[in-house]
Amino acid sequence: MIDKTTSKKISMASTKQEMIDAYNAVLKELQEKEKMELKPEEKIERIKNKDILEKADTLSTEGVVTEISSLKLDIGKMLTQISDRLEEEVAAYKKVKGAICIQENELQDIYSIKKEAQSLAALLEAQTQKRRDFESQMSEEKSELNLEINTMRAQWEKEKEQHKVELKNLEAEEQKKRQRDKDQNFV
Repeated sequence: MIDKTTSKKISMASTKQEMIDAYNAVLKELQEKEKMELKPEEKIERIKNKDILEKADTLSTEGVVTEISSLKLDIGKMLTQISDRLEEEVAAYKKVKGAICIQENELQDIYSIKKEAQSLAALLEAQTQKRRDFESQMSEEKSELNLEINTMRAQWEKEKEQHKVELKNLEAEEQKKRQRDKDQNFV
């Protein structure tokens, strides 16, 4: 345990400094003795703990500043990437919105063409109906006119025949009269 050669005897008359020196010497001897008597597992654990403490000490000042700087750079890069992606998405949104406007205009054109085509179809149908009505009316009027013409022709022919008959009768009478006059003049 304590080596008696290195330690001095302490008495009540020893000074305070002598007591402290003796205490430190005994403490140092005990620590050295303890180091010698440590088990291998404890030695390994103490070495690990010492390494961890040394790493923690280096991290405490320089490491923290370095890590903060690294984090700032990483965050800056991430924000830049997010900003770039956001700009790309906004550009894509604008393109899609433009395409939608173009499609809406085309749909409006198609709708107005369809509406005009329907109006044109209605006009054509109305014109076709008017033509049918006109043709029907013309057909009726033609039939009536043909009937009237045929009636007038028949009447004219009848009157012509009657006039011929009358003329023949008149001529015949005239001839008879002339013959009578002649006969009377000869008699």
